[in-house]
This record gives sequence, structure tokens and C-alpha cells, in this order.
Amino acid sequence: MRRTTQGLLLAFAAFASWGFLSPVSKRLLEDFEPMGVNGVRFLLATIAILPWLGWSGIKASLRTLVRREVLWVNLLASSSLTLFLYSLVHLRPAFSTLGFYSAPLFTAALAALLLREKVGRWFAPAVVALLVGGYLTLFGFAPPPTGFSRFGLALALLSAVVWAWYTVELRRHAPHLELKPLMGASFLFGTVFFYGGAILLEGWPNVLHQEPSTWGWVALMVAFPSLAAFILFNAALQRAPASQVNILIAAELGFTVLFSFLLFDERYSAWQLTGLALTLVAVSGYLWLQGRATATATT
Repeated sequence: MRRTTQGLLLAFAAFASWGFLSPVSKRLLEDFEPMGVNGVRFLLATIAILPWLGWSGIKASLRTLVRREVLWVNLLASSSLTLFLYSLVHLRPAFSTLGFYSAPLFTAALAALLLREKVGRWFAPAVVALLVGGYLTLFGFAPPPTGFSRFGLALALLSAVVWAWYTVELRRHAPHLELKPLMGASFLFGTVFFYGGAILLEGWPNVLHQEPSTWGWVALMVAFPSLAAFILFNAALQRAPASQVNILIAAELGFTVLFSFLLFDERYSAWQLTGLALTLVAVSGYLWLQGRATATATT
């Protein structure tokens, strides 16, 4: 098997693992507050990766963490995830993921403003297709129903904007940073940010009076959208170009819908599924066409 093909298969598995994030987080919000969910998640994930980092890796991660640019990009990433979790309080899992799925288009727009990159001729059609597909996914052909949380949708979209800002800033600084210490620093920052935020805003996370089934969901959240996705995605980037890897982001939204159905019997109408398909084509199609145009321009 070619190395690039291996990388793409690993990336597909990574995005599939991220598909657990929305439905499992939604379930855990029955037992934890939003910041508390991620505080527990990052604490357990950080403990799990310490053997992988090793003593030298831990020291390198701490040295990396105190750099101003690293603190800044991790603040953006954690802020985006916070907004996303609070959107889940108000929305179905697939709807929150749908809002976040617009992040690649926001990234293209911000990169054009801040990094002078070109959005390409397919940007406007992708935005239109995303808007049409998004509306069909949310409402079908009906008007927005009474009680639909526009605030929750605004939080999901704002999380996408902040994630796009994080992506642009990371692209600006990442070439000067080693991957392993950067990843270690991200987990350490996330633990402090979310656990500290939970204590300040929500009170101490309720970890002493949970049912065993709740800890089963926590274990699933740590195993797949945290550790497995992180390991698989970085392994994919070592084998395949980032432009090709990112096209597979569609798998995250698709698997969010699948896992929501399998785990919690979430159902969608035919028109909603059509809207989801149009949304997937809009974003991944744009990333594919833009990647081809960039590759052609550099050869």
C-alpha cells in the first residue's frame, strides 16, 4: 500500500473518531456542566499521554507552553471548543457539528485577509451550497420551528470562526515548533483551561457521584475523539499532504450523524439528509478544488 494511501486511511479513521465528540458530549452534559466535561476529558487524556511524552517530552512541552504564541493558539482552540460545547446545550449533536463544519470556509476567508492567500473561484459557490445545505439540514423545506435555538446555532458558528482564527495562527507559527512538544503543551493547556474554567464558572466538576455508565461514556470520549483522533491524525500528516488529508473532514459530520443514530436513535428526514450531503460536497469539494489549484500553481 502506498504511503499516501496509508495516510488518507489514517485521516479517515481520525475524522471518524471525532464523530463521537458531539453525540457523546451531548450525553455527558446530562451529568456534567460544559466546562466540566472537557476538564475531566483533558485531565484523563493528559494523564494517558504522559508515558508517550516521557520525562524529556514533558519538560519540552512545558518549555513550549510558556511561549507567547503557543499560549495564544491554545487559547483560541480552547475558546472554540468552549463555544461548541455550550452550543450542544441547545442543539442536536449534528446541528452543532454542522455549524462547526463551516470552519474551513471561514479559514479560507481569514487566510485571505491575514496571510494574503487566495480563496479561489470556487469559494462563492461553496458558500452558497453550504447555506442551502445547512438550511435543508436544519429545517428541510419548512420555516424554522418555534423553539429552535438561534442562540445555540450562533454559538456553533462562532466556534467555527474562532477555530478558523486558530487554524490561521497555527499555520503562521507551527513551522517554528516541534510537533510532539506542541501536542503535549496543548493537552496541558486544555487541562488547566477547562478545569480552571469549570471551577470558576460552574463549580467543581462532579466526579465523586457519577454512575459507572457515565464513566463508560467518559472513557469513550477520551479514547476516540481525544486520544485516537489525535494519534491517527498526526500519523496521517506524516504520510499524506495536509491538503489531501483535510478533504476527509467530511467524515466527521457524516459519522456524527451515524453515531447519533446508533447510540441515541437520532433520526433525520430525507430532506435533512439531502442537505447534509450538499453540505459535505460544498466544503470537501471546495477543499479538493482549492488544493488542486494550489498544487498546479506551485508546479
